[in-house]
Amino acid sequence: MISLNRIFLTIGLTVIFSGIKSYAQTLDGHRSTLVNISSVGANKLTRPKGIWLSSITNNASSATLADPTGKAILSIPKIAPSGYDSSVFYDLSDFYNGANKPRLNFILNYASENYGEIFSLGFDSGTKAKKVELDKSFFVGYTRSVFTRNSYIFSFSTGVWLAGSLSESPCFDTYDREYHCPTLTAWSDYSPRKHNRRSYYIDLRLTF
Repeated sequence: MISLNRIFLTIGLTVIFSGIKSYAQTLDGHRSTLVNISSVGANKLTRPKGIWLSSITNNASSATLADPTGKAILSIPKIAPSGYDSSVFYDLSDFYNGANKPRLNFILNYASENYGEIFSLGFDSGTKAKKVELDKSFFVGYTRSVFTRNSYIFSFSTGVWLAGSLSESPCFDTYDREYHCPTLTAWSDYSPRKHNRRSYYIDLRLTF
């Protein structure tokens, strides 16, 4: 049995398959907490029980739209200069008003009866404005730590955000020609972002 007073040396190995660097930074506290609680349970010093919430910040700033992990995925300026004439500016507040309003975003964690096992479910309500929409997202996660024969604790944690696709719409001039609102350039010259990927991670940790 490992004593609470013992100094733990922890080897942390984090593999992020999503390719989003800021994803680990944004959810670092959540992920670290899960592994720590799971490790204590696996050591059988105590069996964590109950349900608790992890609050995830989803707005990177007032000028950007963030995905459920907190990563900025789209700039939403209040005014925009023309891509053809820098002296020309237009007010865009009406097109994107409400896109950065507070939205429901959380992860619910449950410590099961099994030592060191935690299940996680999350939800992000998304957001919508006249020219941009971010769909709802759902999170599923699992964490498990086991006590090995060599008095080591091996921890495994994984989670994935599903759905949450991003869609943009063009603006129209007086001749009904489509153009990209933030840059005031032709819509045909712009490639709308289709943020419809699964953001997931796998954390492995060995404590001895």
